Amino acid sequence: MPVKKRKLPDSDDQKHKCKIASFTRPQIRGVKPISTEALFSSKRCLAWFHNYAGPDKVFGPEAMERFCEDIGVEPENIIMLVLAWHLEAANMGYFTKDEWLRGMTILQCDCTDRLRSKLDYLRSELNDPVAFRSIYRYAFDFSRDKNQRSLDMDTAKSMLALLLERRWPLFPIFQQFLESKYKGLNKDQWYNVLEFSKTINTDLSNYDEDGACECSYCHHHDTPSYQTQQRHLKGKRRFHCPSGTLCLILLFCLVLIFPSMHFFYPFNFFSYLTFPLIAS
Repeated sequence: MPVKKRKLPDSDDQKHKCKIASFTRPQIRGVKPISTEALFSSKRCLAWFHNYAGPDKVFGPEAMERFCEDIGVEPENIIMLVLAWHLEAANMGYFTKDEWLRGMTILQCDCTDRLRSKLDYLRSELNDPVAFRSIYRYAFDFSRDKNQRSLDMDTAKSMLALLLERRWPLFPIFQQFLESKYKGLNKDQWYNVLEFSKTINTDLSNYDEDGACECSYCHHHDTPSYQTQQRHLKGKRRFHCPSGTLCLILLFCLVLIFPSMHFFYPFNFFSYLTFPLIAS
């Protein structure tokens, strides 16, 4: 039986099928390039810092004024304190390169326009009780002269006015009280002012002049000096032995060693040994 030959397709049919195949093949779309403008650039942030920093690579007071003018904020505005808190700046009026890069990276700001867009966010953090408490506590060390353990009264009044004047209706009265009683504020007193402002009613209905110290003591447990003191006392209690118990032990031992002496010299001998312990 003769082999049946297959008919080869015409050239026109082959071209037609190729056209159909190329038409029906799914088209692969090119990957859309990611916009580099939306990403934070540490290199651009560092260049932004050097626009203000001096030869010593520190952002000083004069540069701070120019920086505030560029972002549209007064140097005395509380937003600058919030910004310094984010940067963890150690000294008022100065930003170091490390502080700048650390804080601006967290805020994702590498230029003036981006920081301007964050101003409302910085202002809103003052409405968060936890964030405000942290900012308030940070303000003490930020504004304190590093050679002093306390804030002088002029600095304390300025910082308290910045932080509490709009939040606490009794602040003018409290400010007069500070001027008449204190020359400065230490850290414990600074912390207690905020707690006092949140505790006392605006009509002073829950204020007791005799109990003011008690109110301060209730919040004193949260202060650093109190916590350090408690840790110190806790360590001492581990090895504490009451002097009365120690005296009785010594007395009992001496009576066993010298059974005849406790009849004839009850005071001179034992008081000589135990008096320093009793006095302590």
